[in-house]
Amino acid sequence: MQGTRVLVLVNSSWNITNFRLGLLAGLKERGCEIVVAAPLGPEVAAIEQAGFEFRPLFLDPKGRNPFAELRTIASCLKLIRVEKPDLVMTYTVKPNVYGGLAARIAGVPLLPNIAGLGAAFSGGRALRLIATLLYRISLWKASLAFFQNEEDRALFVQQGIIGHERTHVLPGSGVDTDRFAALPLSDGPVRFGMIARLVADKGVREYVEAARQVRTRQDCEFVLAGFLEPEHGRSITRDEIDTWEQEGILRYLGPLNDVRPILAGLHCLVLPSYYREGTPRSLLEAASMARALITTDQPGCRDTVDSGQSGFLVAPRDPAALAEAMHKFCGMQSEERREMGRAGRRKVEAQFSEQIVIEAYANAIQTIGETIGRER
Repeated sequence: MQGTRVLVLVNSSWNITNFRLGLLAGLKERGCEIVVAAPLGPEVAAIEQAGFEFRPLFLDPKGRNPFAELRTIASCLKLIRVEKPDLVMTYTVKPNVYGGLAARIAGVPLLPNIAGLGAAFSGGRALRLIATLLYRISLWKASLAFFQNEEDRALFVQQGIIGHERTHVLPGSGVDTDRFAALPLSDGPVRFGMIARLVADKGVREYVEAARQVRTRQDCEFVLAGFLEPEHGRSITRDEIDTWEQEGILRYLGPLNDVRPILAGLHCLVLPSYYREGTPRSLLEAASMARALITTDQPGCRDTVDSGQSGFLVAPRDPAALAEAMHKFCGMQSEERREMGRAGRRKVEAQFSEQIVIEAYANAIQTIGETIGRER
C-alpha cells in the first residue's frame, strides 16, 4: 500500500468530516496518499488540517439537469486524469455512478461504497430501472464493491449489476468506539431522541405521532435533531416543527455538528425509517454510547439491533407499534434500560468498530494493487 495514490469522490465535504476521517486517517497511516474531491463546503479547512489534499468537484447532489449531470462526469474524469490516482474510492449515489463511469473510461480501478439504496430503489419502477442501468454500467469494471447490508448486496447481484465475487459487506461506516464512549444514563424522565435528515422517509412524522400517543401515558421527553431540506420533495417543513413544539410534543434541536452531547442526555435513540438505509450511523453511534435503540425492521436498520436485548424492532410506517415499543421501554426498570444499552455497546464493539472497516479497506487496496501488479 505504500505510496498508493487514492482519489476519494463524495457528494459533500460534510460527509467526509462526519463519516470518513477515521477511515482515511487509517489508510494514510498505512502509506496511502489521499486526495479528497467534493463540492466546496465549510468543512474543507478541517479536511486539509487533517492532512489530506482537497480538490473541488462539480456536483449537485439533488440536481436533475442532464447537462449538469454530464458536467459532473466530466469533472470526475478531469480529476482522475490530473491526479493520476492508482485507485478511485467513491461514496454516495452520484459519485458511485458518475465517478464509477469516469474511472471506467480512464481505466483506473474503482472501489465504491454502496451505503444504502435510497430513493432510487424505493421509488417508482422507471426510476429504479434507470438506477439499475446506471449502476450496471458504472460498476461493470469495479475491482470490488462494498455494501453496508446483505439485502443491498443480494439485490445488486440478483439484478446482474455486479458479480457476488466482487462484493463485500462492511459493518456500516464503522464507529470510533473511543470517541463515542459509553456513558451512564442520566437521571430524570426517560428521554427519547431522533437524529436524522428531516425528510418523511426517515419516519419523522411516525416518530411525532408515536410521541403524541406515549405522552398521554408516560412521563417522558422527546427531542428531534437534524437538517431541514426544503428543496427535497418530501421534506419536513419548519411550520410542522413549530406546530409540534407548540403542542409540547417535542423540542427541536436543529442540525448538530457533534451529536455526542445530545446522545449523552438520551435514554433511547429512535429511527423509524422506511428509507433504503445502508447501516444508519446515528444508530451505531448511539449504541456505542450505551444507548438503547428503537428502529424499524428494515434492511440496514435491523442489523444494528438485537431485538429485546439492545433495543426493539418495529414495523415501518406504524406509529402505534412504535408507541408501544416506547411505552414498553418506559416501563422497564432503570437497570434493565442500562443493560439494554450495555448490550448495544458490546454489539458495536464486536461488529461495527471503525477498525474493522479500516482493515477491510486496507486489505482490498492491497489485493487490488497485487492484482494490477500481476496483470502488468
